[in-house]
Amino acid sequence: MAFAVGTSCAALLLALMAILAIFYRDVPADGTPRNEDASAVGMGDVKGRDEIKWVKLTSEQTESVANAAASDASTPLNAKTVVSSCLSLVGKVNYFWGGKSTARGWDDNWGTMRTVAHSGSETTGETRPFGLDCSGFVTWAFIQLGLGEEQTKDAIGEGTWNQWHKSVPIEWSELKPGDFAFQNEYPGATENNIGICIGRYNNEPVFVHCCYSENNVVVTMASDILRFARRPSIFAEG
Repeated sequence: MAFAVGTSCAALLLALMAILAIFYRDVPADGTPRNEDASAVGMGDVKGRDEIKWVKLTSEQTESVANAAASDASTPLNAKTVVSSCLSLVGKVNYFWGGKSTARGWDDNWGTMRTVAHSGSETTGETRPFGLDCSGFVTWAFIQLGLGEEQTKDAIGEGTWNQWHKSVPIEWSELKPGDFAFQNEYPGATENNIGICIGRYNNEPVFVHCCYSENNVVVTMASDILRFARRPSIFAEG
């Protein structure tokens, strides 16, 4: 009888561990977020993306928002650098699933035809102009602060999972230039989008992001898509 009870308890424990393993499948055993970007969780490729309707700003509206942020004395210099770097790519760099760059400034690889090698996207296997995905765009923007590749990984992470965990939650009303907004929250999300706040238009936050449905870097409102506001830890600590 004791053996049977022990066996049942062991089976129950194994079943519970299996359930937890599924729930926390994106979290390594040590509890730290992954430093890799080879899944939908990491790269922010959201299913049904063609149905997403972003409210885009005109170039004049974008310039007005950017000028206001640049002249705001309360915006840290590092945040201004990130924003200006992001805006330098608007309309110039295509969306590319798994696209990353460690270049300081323009990357000559952008625009060259490459095969999408990472699995998990509708575009996997296609030949497309090389560019960035949404999280790769964020990482590139922070490299422009002068951080090395490993410093950037430590500070901001690669992939939306890591970027979520390298940031802290804030209220939507607290969003400032350089802050993040995500479409979905972790844990639980299997895909995501991330944008960087560049300022406000009509008192609503405005974001720059590398967007699949627009196939480029764009400036938009939250558009009822970006919903979760977070501040990069390197700004929160400052």
